[in-house]
Amino acid sequence: MITTTTAARGRALVASTALLLGALVAFAPSGVRADDDVAPAPAPAPETGPRAAKHHQLAAEYSAGRGGVSLVVMVGGEVVFEDYPNGGAPERAHVLASGTKSFSGAIAVAAAGDGILDLDEKVADTITEWQDDPRKATITIRQLLSLRSGLKTWVGKTPTYAEAITQPVETEPGTAFGYGSVAYQVFGEVIRRKLAEHEEDPLAYLKRRILDPIGCEPASWRRGADGNPNLPSGATFTAREWAVFGELIRRRGTWGEDQQILDPKLLAECFRGSEQNERYGLTWWLGAPNEKGRDVVPADMVMAAGAGKQRLYVIPSLELVAVRQAAKTPRAAKGEKGEKATGPKWNDAQFIARLVAGTDVNGKKLEPNDGTAEPGAGGVEAPAAVAPEIAARAARVMKRCDKDGDGGISVDEAPESLKKAFDRIDADDSGLIDDAELQAVLARRARRGAGGGRKKRVEGDEGG
Repeated sequence: MITTTTAARGRALVASTALLLGALVAFAPSGVRADDDVAPAPAPAPETGPRAAKHHQLAAEYSAGRGGVSLVVMVGGEVVFEDYPNGGAPERAHVLASGTKSFSGAIAVAAAGDGILDLDEKVADTITEWQDDPRKATITIRQLLSLRSGLKTWVGKTPTYAEAITQPVETEPGTAFGYGSVAYQVFGEVIRRKLAEHEEDPLAYLKRRILDPIGCEPASWRRGADGNPNLPSGATFTAREWAVFGELIRRRGTWGEDQQILDPKLLAECFRGSEQNERYGLTWWLGAPNEKGRDVVPADMVMAAGAGKQRLYVIPSLELVAVRQAAKTPRAAKGEKGEKATGPKWNDAQFIARLVAGTDVNGKKLEPNDGTAEPGAGGVEAPAAVAPEIAARAARVMKRCDKDGDGGISVDEAPESLKKAFDRIDADDSGLIDDAELQAVLARRARRGAGGGRKKRVEGDEGG
């Protein structure tokens, strides 16, 4: 639940940017960081539009009630609202999951601007072993990043670069949209080979060329067994740092007064849909997904989206950037899928309607905590904390089963007691049972045992 203290903090952040100094990170109206400059107090917050304090509170309540742990709103390059419910904190970083994918679009735009590649060049020009395959030989960089390559792909365990480039073509390139991780890892191998003579990998290039110049620092970036950066889902960022990247995109690649980080014409290519999927450009979602109320979303909104409803929204027409991060609860990750999911569903259009207009998707005006828009529309009680003994058991199982050290248990690593129900336990369809999912299943089994049912022991949890 959004508490009175939290609400007051949010209103105070709108009332004075001075409170963002010191421990917080601020942005000058030009988009340049202003950690050391004391900005004058802004005018009182308006009652409507993306700067309206009431709208921020409505959006914060909606997010918190669905497992949200962080919300940062920027307008015109300045942070106007922050909220960290359910155990979140400004300095606490979270896995972006597939929200990572949009960084590949920025890498491609930078590389095209640097003359390293052309968006319409053949992948086989670099991955020369593809030249003998008549269908692979036709795949372009643009088709890779718009997920229209036709390569076999999946959502779940991310392949290494070497594994990705060996995947067969299942549909004619350019004729079908196929969401998954393979194309991004193939792109990683393209960039790796092109940068080999400079002894730079895709992540080093991203940092040097894009993130470092704008002062944006990932908390971590997971690498695969081959040592290469995981491009579809490996990034971990705080909400503030992810918002910095979003601000660069909102400003069409310009930083400060005149520092051109990304070519605006090339960047615009990322925001053109295709005949196969009009709502997906090059690594970015365009508008809201196909869900109730998507028509209320501003037409120019673009979005990076990850499992658990991790979100980076950019709306240039409103000068708005918003980051929302969440704990990966079953409901937050899967929406309505799964009978045992608990809590209200997430809907991007409902969130955006509250944030920019103070309404639900039907245009009904809302008041913070009024609870009348839909069940769970306002703040709800935060999920109960996991018992220490459950957390300890989960840690033991994870330590013993996570053989490759990637932070999750794959189906191959899972003991039989988890393998039998793997798809149900893997609430976010990531192909890995993460710590939160493991704690959830252990807690369910503990409750079942306490109620007189048969308590199942998970292999790897011996002792303690």
